[in-house]
Amino acid sequence: MNQEMRSYLEGLGAIFCVPGCENGIAHFGDPGAEYAAAREQAVVVDRSDRGKLTFRGKDRSTFLHGMLTNTVEALSPGMGNHSALTDVKGNTQADMWVYNTGDSIRVEMEPDVQEKVSTFLDRYIIADDVEIVDDTDNYAIVGIQGPNAQRIVRGLIGQPINLEMNGNVVPEDCGSIRMISRRSYTGEDGFDVWVTPDQNLDLFRRLVDAGALPAGEVTLDRLRIESGIPRYGTDIDDRVVPLEGGIRDTVDFA
Repeated sequence: MNQEMRSYLEGLGAIFCVPGCENGIAHFGDPGAEYAAAREQAVVVDRSDRGKLTFRGKDRSTFLHGMLTNTVEALSPGMGNHSALTDVKGNTQADMWVYNTGDSIRVEMEPDVQEKVSTFLDRYIIADDVEIVDDTDNYAIVGIQGPNAQRIVRGLIGQPINLEMNGNVVPEDCGSIRMISRRSYTGEDGFDVWVTPDQNLDLFRRLVDAGALPAGEVTLDRLRIESGIPRYGTDIDDRVVPLEGGIRDTVDFA
């Protein structure tokens, strides 16, 4: 988070938390109002610290399909899913959201996990045409969650947004927007908007102006827990298999 973004968030009343919480912000002065907005209207959150890897090369789908617990080869461009990486004993090394963007596969995960995942997977690239790029610092993510999320995102890009959950799109004629994914981490409908870091502040401001209330980690964690959504590093670690960790949706049983 650059100083300009930090100053803007401070102006909105941001209370910054200790290192380790996902977006660095505890709350904006009234967690109760943030919670109500998420359940009844919409909240906007900075998710730029999320780990982001991009996979390129003609064998990227086949390679990831063989390494992750959910299907990858069956994902057409614009589709995505929740998956996990396990070791040879089946213990969970990370969970992640996989997006087929057509010319690459983008993977989003917990902050500071991407290096571990990249190193783990790189050991198994032998004759495969696969390149792993750490794009954590090359993209900012601004999330919007709540019943009004779709309406606000539609107004942001000036066109309909028709995505299945975990789907993605790179909208045309939308300037700095690099991808929009449909993501829920609160139990409500939601979207993540990917932009270049220099556009993070402008995007966050536009979503606030559109009616989304800024929210911090206190609210996000309450919403997540109420909705029964486990989080890697908090509820899941590398001592359990995905099914034990409550992330059954990461496993393709076909």
